[in-house]
Amino acid sequence: QDADLVLADSEISSCSNQQQLSWSLAVVGQFLPRMRVIFPGCDPHLSQLRRLDQTLTPPSLGIYPAEKFDPDLLYAAADVLALPGTGAVSPLPIFRAARARLPVVASDSPSFGRYLSHQHNALLFSPNSYTPGDRSSQRIRPLAGAIARLLDDRDLAAQLASRLAQDIDS
Repeated sequence: QDADLVLADSEISSCSNQQQLSWSLAVVGQFLPRMRVIFPGCDPHLSQLRRLDQTLTPPSLGIYPAEKFDPDLLYAAADVLALPGTGAVSPLPIFRAARARLPVVASDSPSFGRYLSHQHNALLFSPNSYTPGDRSSQRIRPLAGAIARLLDDRDLAAQLASRLAQDIDS
């Protein structure tokens, strides 16, 4: 109960998205030490993410695989749903978030554009054109900023979650 819980639904798929999310949360964790992340499922790459967490000072992400938990329970317990994937994904995580009134941070990609609108029912992030580095590292800072914003501004988080629920229901 004392932790801010970020849920990374298994629909984020590729390991690179999981690593980008982990690095983003490592940045946020420096300012919000109570933050934890759950990666549902049993992806073999999660052991690599745990090793990443152990290299941080202090190790704080608390990367938890959650293959044995009901998705509805995870969504009800979480504070934010993070969807950093850029490819086609199942809309199921968005529907679950709407049902649980969970705010969503997602990549600004056509895959999510059908359901999510920036600052209407979710916070969407994209790489800044001025950010140096390769495309995957460019996404770390905007993703971290969007997650931190929702964890810091609970009124905005509740407003976005409520609108998402209304949009999905209609």
